[in-house]
Amino acid sequence: MRNNLLSVISILLLITACSSKEIKQEQSITDQPAKTVVDFIKWYSNNMSRLNKIEIVNNSFDSIFDSTGLYSINFTNGELFLAELKKSGFISDAYVEFMRNYFKDCEKNFVENPQFDGPPEGFDFDLVLWSQEYDEDLKHIDKSTVGESSISSKKANIQIKFPSGSSLKYDLSLYNDKWMIDKIDNGWGK
Repeated sequence: MRNNLLSVISILLLITACSSKEIKQEQSITDQPAKTVVDFIKWYSNNMSRLNKIEIVNNSFDSIFDSTGLYSINFTNGELFLAELKKSGFISDAYVEFMRNYFKDCEKNFVENPQFDGPPEGFDFDLVLWSQEYDEDLKHIDKSTVGESSISSKKANIQIKFPSGSSLKYDLSLYNDKWMIDKIDNGWGK
């Protein structure tokens, strides 16, 4: 009887130990998508001035001096911009495809509604942060918090709340054991 009791206790301890490992593993998975997002924002903060020099909208850099050229998407530069984001290691092919479609929609809008001065429609904010007001958020990214989120074994939706009160939602997927960003949304249906 004593051996049976020891066997039962041993089995319970073994089950408890295995359960603890599973919980720790699950917690590290749930922590990882948010870390991926914060690390991407830090990477972007360090590279945004270089990336913002890529003229995705033809004639937009000259619009202050010459208002005769109609805006149009420079798809070659758009691909260069996306390739640079992809090199960060945080962006998935799904994100790249989402942004390609965004550029196509903007080009369609420029054709239907010609524009040659002022901020180009669809580009009057930072394309990655979906905002015009981001300086304080980038300076204090470490003070940001994770808002509503849902995480499964292969997909995650993470909301990052910035100290300014603004927030962004990130859709991520697990690709070869690495979380990558599929979409960034400011909540305006982008």
